[in-house]
Amino acid sequence: MSNAVPPEHLVTVVPGDVAVVLLVRAGLDEYRRAHRGEHRRTDEVLVAMTHAALRWKETTGPGQSRAPVSAGGAELEWVTVSEAAALTGKSPRSIRRAITDGELRSVGRAGKTYVIRRNDLAAYAQIGDG
Repeated sequence: MSNAVPPEHLVTVVPGDVAVVLLVRAGLDEYRRAHRGEHRRTDEVLVAMTHAALRWKETTGPGQSRAPVSAGGAELEWVTVSEAAALTGKSPRSIRRAITDGELRSVGRAGKTYVIRRNDLAAYAQIGDG
């Protein structure tokens, strides 16, 4: 009887700064957009990497050499434009327009992807309902 871990259970931790390099410079952000929906787990990993990259960019200011280590779960704080659209019942184009018009705050981008805090989205959705 083997005690080997099945390959689908292996996990690799990707630091935020490495996620930035992989997403932007290695083109994984473009890959994620071009192949969205082809493989659910790949989509999940690439979205998690986007969140890690944005978290790293947000917490690493000028003069800091590395970001603080996260305790995990940070990915639940963020949504992408398409997730924000689904949650609010608006189109992704409307969400992007709200960001560029300053009606909805975006944390920033990893590549070309906006990322929005859930609490900012909730505040935007309440203003739109009122």
